[in-house]
Amino acid sequence: ADPAATMQKMYDTSVTGKLRKLGAFPDEVPSKQEGKSAQKLSKDKKEKKDKKKAKHSGVGGGGFFGGDDDKPEVKAGDKEADEDEEDAPKDEPKAKGKAKAKPKAESAMVRKIREELEAKKALEEERHQFEAEQKRLIDEEERRIKEEEDAEEAERTRKREARLAKIAKAKADGTFQTKAEKERKARA
Repeated sequence: ADPAATMQKMYDTSVTGKLRKLGAFPDEVPSKQEGKSAQKLSKDKKEKKDKKKAKHSGVGGGGFFGGDDDKPEVKAGDKEADEDEEDAPKDEPKAKGKAKAKPKAESAMVRKIREELEAKKALEEERHQFEAEQKRLIDEEERRIKEEEDAEEAERTRKREARLAKIAKAKADGTFQTKAEKERKARA
């Protein structure tokens, strides 16, 4: 069996299990019709569109700041309106630097997206750690195999050198015989 394929399969099952827990890989894909009828779904969509239209219908083309919709119209001869404007407190200039605005409450959609991103980051980090560990194990296994091969080669070399030294010594003594010479001597 291929160890790399086995490790990849183990990793895939681990990751998909965690994604299922997070809801990214549901076991069964629910149909759109479950729980609501098609008619009710279309009715909900229409209501959302109507609300959106009502919300944006009052918005005029008053430019970037929305125009002067909140000020009452002043005619040239209307002295009371002029006095009201003068008596009205002017907006105080804001303190230098940024004013501390109250942070908006996080919506459910934003929270869900943030949590999904955090879950993806966590899975990605775990995947990197897993891959690093697998790479370390594979490198260690390759190193061990190489050391064994080197040891076997060293043993073969030692035996070969010992045999060649024995032959050289026999040749020096004049007692060296080839295999054929040994056979002839055994026959005689």
